[in-house]
Amino acid sequence: MPPANILRYRVQFYYTIDRTSEAYWKEEGKFWSKDVEKFLDRKSGIDEAVAKIVQPNDSPEQKVRKIYAFVTALENQSYRPKREVQEEKVIGLKVNEGAEDVLRQHSGDHDDLNRLLVSMVRAAGVPAHMMWVPSRDETFFQPELMSTRQMDAEIALVQLDGKDVFLDPGTKFCPYGLLDWRYSGSKGLRQSPGKGTEIAESPMPDYSKAVILRGAHVNLTEDGKAEGSVKVGFYGLEAMERRQKANATDAEGRKKMLEDEMRSWLPGNSDVELVGTPNWDETETHLTTEFKISSPLAIGAGKRWLVPVHIFQVNEKPVFSASNRVNPIYFWYLTRQVDEVHIALPSSLEVENLPANDNVKLDYAVYSTTQKQEAPNSIVARRDLVMAGLAFPTTVYKELKDFYDKVKAGDDQQMILKGSAHAEAK
Repeated sequence: MPPANILRYRVQFYYTIDRTSEAYWKEEGKFWSKDVEKFLDRKSGIDEAVAKIVQPNDSPEQKVRKIYAFVTALENQSYRPKREVQEEKVIGLKVNEGAEDVLRQHSGDHDDLNRLLVSMVRAAGVPAHMMWVPSRDETFFQPELMSTRQMDAEIALVQLDGKDVFLDPGTKFCPYGLLDWRYSGSKGLRQSPGKGTEIAESPMPDYSKAVILRGAHVNLTEDGKAEGSVKVGFYGLEAMERRQKANATDAEGRKKMLEDEMRSWLPGNSDVELVGTPNWDETETHLTTEFKISSPLAIGAGKRWLVPVHIFQVNEKPVFSASNRVNPIYFWYLTRQVDEVHIALPSSLEVENLPANDNVKLDYAVYSTTQKQEAPNSIVARRDLVMAGLAFPTTVYKELKDFYDKVKAGDDQQMILKGSAHAEAK
């Protein structure tokens, strides 16, 4: 559901000298923008640093990308234990009062780093500005509520070819061109050249910016186990979130985190082992992982075996189980999952029946599966689930529930195996 702060009844008291919300936000926007510009104007050493990062013949976008990579490599205090940051301040780490301080100390919090980006991009000759937004996992911007307390973070805007490109290097591991989902699709205040500030909305990335790709190659053993390897790629926001969680623990904790997630997708009592070391410290590329698995899969039914073809959804529970809905439906961000599973059968078994293919479409969602034999003793199952809608009123609940019920029914389909003719002849 949407944030509880938005749904619950509440009364908020505050003092203001403005009689209208328009006048209030115009005045507060001036104060905020003045504070931003004061920070950006403290830029000793910025020009020299930019000259070392970019080349004169770089295009504007190349310049911005190089500066973005530089800023993301600085220490991000927002993702460190608060105690460590406080201790460093005690022993002499200066509070950042301007872009020059962030650059000199190679360190800053979320908003410091985003402001540094804007300062450096401007030094490279590219127009850039700031935007102030709430965190939409907590609240939405309400202009009629005349309080800046609803604002949570600042993000950067860079103008390339006359278009705004929103950037967020202050969110650790956030790729170029994306925002932390909490600050995307969110209304707030933005600097506007010649206009002071204005109420605007940050963009919402489409489902291609939060993708999980899973590929499995497994052998079905005589006793019904699936043994083999699984490769998983996390893209965009999915990679960012896992890298942020991994950043808060050690190597063993990271390994456990991924193995536990893989184990949660497979049938109970599965053995999972992470292979190699994922590319944790990268920002722009997807997060790649590989596992060895051994998992109970087939269920005996007389002389036949029942085998789930979508092995990553065995433990999935119904998304919407209630027949009625009280609150609106709200997804954090748009997503896509793509799976491909190859199952090699033992010589003693052959396919008697494969589940039918599925294809369910709504204006904002797609679910499709295909199951086929790719060889006499091998089948391949493909699954694609896209959710391209974010918020839904309760009036749409029946349609949404029906979609996910069909997804669940499709995921639960099983193929039927029987003893092969060759094996029976023996």
